[in-house]
Amino acid sequence: MKNSKTIKIKLTELVLSKLNYIPNQLTNCDSFKMINVTYDNLSLTFQTPKMILKEIIKTNNKEYMSLEFIPNNGSKMFIEKLLSFEENHNKYLSESGHLTKIKSLYNHDKKTLLVKIPIKYSKPLTKVIKDSQLFNYYHLTPGTQLICLLSCNSIWINDQNPSYNLTVNEILIT
Repeated sequence: MKNSKTIKIKLTELVLSKLNYIPNQLTNCDSFKMINVTYDNLSLTFQTPKMILKEIIKTNNKEYMSLEFIPNNGSKMFIEKLLSFEENHNKYLSESGHLTKIKSLYNHDKKTLLVKIPIKYSKPLTKVIKDSQLFNYYHLTPGTQLICLLSCNSIWINDQNPSYNLTVNEILIT
């Protein structure tokens, strides 16, 4: 379900009771199910605090960025809200009869967050901005400080293993 209307908020301002979970009837089959996630019936986009690009991970024709949190109060509040967001997903799944919890995208030990770069025809769809100008995604290097706009539009259940992605819509290099 691609919702054309989007709400952009800070994750720390997210009100969990406004999250809606809508099973996608078009994808139901025996081994795969998708559940759309909306916020007040709108697509949800939220901003990260300033983070550091740790690495770009390429696997199975997919790309992910591992982002390291800069230790400060903003990051601490973001992590707390992200974990509440994930727990809300787990609560919904549990109430829907799914016994397995989603895997957290936050790595407690490394203090990193794993986010997905949308790719189409082998090209990233993420817009990267540096000094008010477009910047080439492939010129990003580890150690770069950035802020991302992320979206979470669905949860997938494949063979009873739920997962979700935080997809990077935009990157602002700081």
